[in-house]
Amino acid sequence: MAFAAGKIGIAGSFLLACGGGGRGCCGCCQGCVTEAPDLEPTVVETPVRAEFAIRRVWHAPGGGRGGIPILVYDAEGVITVHTPVEIEYRADCFAPELHLLVAPEGERVAYRCAEDQPWRVVFLGTEGRSFQQCHAEEHKEAVLDWAAIPDLQSAFILLYPCNKRTVLDQDAKKRGEAWISGALERSRSTAVPSEPGPRTRDPWLQVFETLPPDKRGEAVRQLEGTLERPKATAAEVWRSIVVAGVGERATPTALADAYTRLVHDATVLDVYTAWAGSSLLRALHSKDAPKAAELACTTLTKTASAGKLWPATTLATHALMVLADSPVPCHAIVTRVESVCDWSLDCGAKGDRHLCTRDELRPEIGKELGRPPAEAAADYFMHHKLNRAAYAAALAAGVVPEATRVRNERRHYHREPSRPWCTGVQTSGQPCACFSSNDTQAKFVCKLDANARHATRENCAVTIDDAGKRIMSRRHP
Repeated sequence: MAFAAGKIGIAGSFLLACGGGGRGCCGCCQGCVTEAPDLEPTVVETPVRAEFAIRRVWHAPGGGRGGIPILVYDAEGVITVHTPVEIEYRADCFAPELHLLVAPEGERVAYRCAEDQPWRVVFLGTEGRSFQQCHAEEHKEAVLDWAAIPDLQSAFILLYPCNKRTVLDQDAKKRGEAWISGALERSRSTAVPSEPGPRTRDPWLQVFETLPPDKRGEAVRQLEGTLERPKATAAEVWRSIVVAGVGERATPTALADAYTRLVHDATVLDVYTAWAGSSLLRALHSKDAPKAAELACTTLTKTASAGKLWPATTLATHALMVLADSPVPCHAIVTRVESVCDWSLDCGAKGDRHLCTRDELRPEIGKELGRPPAEAAADYFMHHKLNRAAYAAALAAGVVPEATRVRNERRHYHREPSRPWCTGVQTSGQPCACFSSNDTQAKFVCKLDANARHATRENCAVTIDDAGKRIMSRRHP
């Protein structure tokens, strides 16, 4: 089916000082809109009628002299599509030219503001809805190759990050269960670029949940056997774990092979790698703990170079919990724990806080590993347990560095004296209080070498007594 393209010019913006009896929008509210009959719209007639018109907008940004307001005239682009329900989309386009294309099936339009700018794609929904493309490749060709751009059904889950979920859900339900099932089938291996966060969810699962429970069988059947498919993506594996429960039924060999391919062989660790990988490792641990521990050790080495990125720290946290429950020789544990010095390694009630022992951490680790794999993998805050998991793994393997133990023990030392403050003491060498709180003291001793016994802090001379488990301070100099 043929389609047409067109362009028009936009008159430049200008300022109008409006006094009494002025013309245009003088005296009306900010944001007043008038049509521009002198500017012809761009029109595409097939396969549906679409117009790219210019709308005059007068607004008062402020300013003016002598109480006379300054009104600014701008021209904004508005795309109107007749499907036959009228859909209006405000185009962020203020350049001298407007170009418009309509896809052959009439569910996508594209526009751009100049010939040297990329096309922007808009998807047309039902009942007057429209959706912008979220993570699009730039299309700079003169005439779009619509075959290279996913249609609405294939791209539907990709629209969730930048469009309202409730509106997308309503649009899917309006199209019917068969259309939703088709969208799920077309995109079951598609990863949606997403920033990790407490509310981040896989859009494919959100669309899946719009189907009634008794209509989900076909989508579930399509995901069965995913682990055995060598080219299955991390997104597809994650969905198969959540909706088809493949992790519970898979053999240890299948789980180990899938985990190695998705995590150890990956060039990029993303949200789906973290979700799917963590689930697979936990499922494997419940069936073959030694093999899971072996893979967990390799994971620590793999994720070390990724720094503090969420997928890497999440995968490392799950791996360390497996190693804490099933210890194996693994030097990467030492690397993870040797620089850790904070309150996350403590146990006990207020007033009796102390460095945790293995016996205190063992029930905690067991309870954590007892959570359903998919539930634990989707827990965004799991990476906050990284240091505690690293210490638990080091305790289990008996490889807690002495320097780590000493620095963390010192956080609990009694500080002497508590008064007066060193800032108010004039005599050098007089005992005085250097730390205002346990947190201040902890941050200071954590930065010291474990062999250090004396240090200075501003106007304090600090002496550490490991035998007496106390920290004393005097005026310095």
